[in-house]
Order: sequence, then C-alpha cells, then structure tokens
Amino acid sequence: MKIFVVGHCDNTGSVDHNLKLSQDRAQSVMQALIRDHGIASARLRACGCGLYAPVASNDAEDGRAKNRRVELVKQLRPRRSRLPAAAVVIGLPLGDARAGRGWTASTAGTVHATG
Repeated sequence: MKIFVVGHCDNTGSVDHNLKLSQDRAQSVMQALIRDHGIASARLRACGCGLYAPVASNDAEDGRAKNRRVELVKQLRPRRSRLPAAAVVIGLPLGDARAGRGWTASTAGTVHATG
C-alpha cells in the first residue's frame, strides 16, 4: 500500500507561507515514519495542502489547532489523471471512508488510527 502524507495548517499567515508550512509538516512526519517506524520511502509521498481543507472553523484558537495537522491517506490509482498529485489528494476522502477508517499523525511522528 502507498500512502500520501498530507500536511494541513490554519489560515494564519500568507497562502505561500501556509503551503510551505504544510509541506514541511508533511515532510517531517514522512521522515519520522521512515526513520522510526521502518516504512519504505517508496511507499510514502509528502504533500502540503495549506489552509484549503480545514476540519474546523479558523475563527477561534481551538479550531485553528485542529486544522494544524497531518493525515495519512491511502493512495488510490487515479484513472489516467493528468492532475498533479496534490490536486488528486485534495479530492480523495480522508483515510478509507467506506470502511470508516483513517489515520492522523502529529508532527512529532505519532501515528493514530481513527474509526
């Protein structure tokens, strides 16, 4: 199985800053998975989505904190898609929605199953 390591952030700061921050966040978790958990790098791909996929309102700190996250998303094989990987990731359900399962990961490299 191949996994997208998808970084997210809140809406504080510029769009460019948030895209870089979310990419760096995803890259950090990906490196922790490789280094600390022995996952083959060929199975992982880091993608930053910036502020474009919030799970909570950015109007208050508790919502912004929920939006600063990394998610592990099972890579599906797109049918002859010409979209860049990040565009494909944004369109995917988080985790495996049909099975009610997903994954979240902290920037410290802690991975949690959900569902």
